[in-house]
This record gives sequence, structure tokens and C-alpha cells, in this order.
Amino acid sequence: MPEEAAILFNSSMIYQTEVPYGKYGRQVVAVYPEEHVLLSGWLLGEDKLYRKAALVDIKVGKGKMLFYGFRVQHRAQTYGTFKLLFNGLYYSTAVDSQLPE
Repeated sequence: MPEEAAILFNSSMIYQTEVPYGKYGRQVVAVYPEEHVLLSGWLLGEDKLYRKAALVDIKVGKGKMLFYGFRVQHRAQTYGTFKLLFNGLYYSTAVDSQLPE
């Protein structure tokens, strides 16, 4: 997947995370840019998206949870982001030895 991709953002969530403690691990997978978030259309509250997480991977014990801040399966979503959905499905059945570090 390219380093930058367009997503459809419509009443979606954004995440502001902190470094977890204990048995939890966190990796921010996708972040909104520092400026010029809008590629096309109309956006109200653009400044609230700057540098916020769009996709977060949380490790809990032996499991993983993926928090998508946008509807990755939406029919109007860009094709480039479908890889994020399919990777999430793959990770749901993968064992630790198959996962990249």
C-alpha cells in the first residue's frame, strides 16, 4: 500500500492516543496529515483532524484489536483503503509467528 492514501470521511471518528501501560501495546497505523486534509468536496472542522489517528492497532495479551476511524467497507470508500480491511481480516486468523514486527 502506498505511504499516502485518500479515504472517505463522513461522520467518522478520530483517535488521540497515549502510550499504554501494562499488558497493552499500541501502534498508530494511519494518521491524518498536518495540513491540507481535504482532497475534494466539503469539510467542516478540518483543523480537528490534523495529526490525529485514523487507524490504531491495540495489542491485548495474545490478541489484537484494530480501531478503524473511518468506514473502511463503505461502498463509496476509495479502493486503495480496502487493503486495510483485508489485512484486518488476515490478522484475525494469523498466529504471532506470521505477523510482521
